[in-house]
Amino acid sequence: MVKISAVATPGPFVRTLDSVRKDGFVGLTTFHSFGPTLEDTLTISASAKDDSLDKKIADELDKAKAKSGDVQISLYWTSKNDLDLHVICPSGEKIWYDHKNSRCGGALDVDRNARESLATMNAVENVFWPTGKAPRGKYKVYVDFFGQHHNAGRPGYPDPASFSVRVVAQGRTQLFHGSVSMRGSTRYVRVTEFELP
Repeated sequence: MVKISAVATPGPFVRTLDSVRKDGFVGLTTFHSFGPTLEDTLTISASAKDDSLDKKIADELDKAKAKSGDVQISLYWTSKNDLDLHVICPSGEKIWYDHKNSRCGGALDVDRNARESLATMNAVENVFWPTGKAPRGKYKVYVDFFGQHHNAGRPGYPDPASFSVRVVAQGRTQLFHGSVSMRGSTRYVRVTEFELP
């Protein structure tokens, strides 16, 4: 059993879990303590599965030769912006572009759009734990809008930038959708957390 909850924390005051539908869709909104204003409001949605998007993400991960296992957490976005996936392990250690391999066996094996010359419009990042290696405990998932390669306002570099996060844990897949912005308080957002018992 995997417990998955969707949260987002652009500031210290948060309202979550606005709606839960029978099909498993969870809508939630969080507000920064200085808001809500347009740039201080963040909405993350979670769905049990969107087969077409799940397939698109899986195809992009296959192209990138991403690995999987007990836990696979993947970020997908459709712009040339440099977004980054950050995962906090149960030990508190953070996996991200500057620390790709954790002591507990997790690894960031795909890091897209870090260089402008290799930027793609269908970008993915991937963190995984091999089969039998994922530690028990709570995992926290974040997305960071790292940059636009000095191309703010140009085609292919939207701000805010929409993203999807795909979490596969113990055979269960869940998708989360949101956006990040270089403006305001939503540059670095907590997307979800889940627990392996």
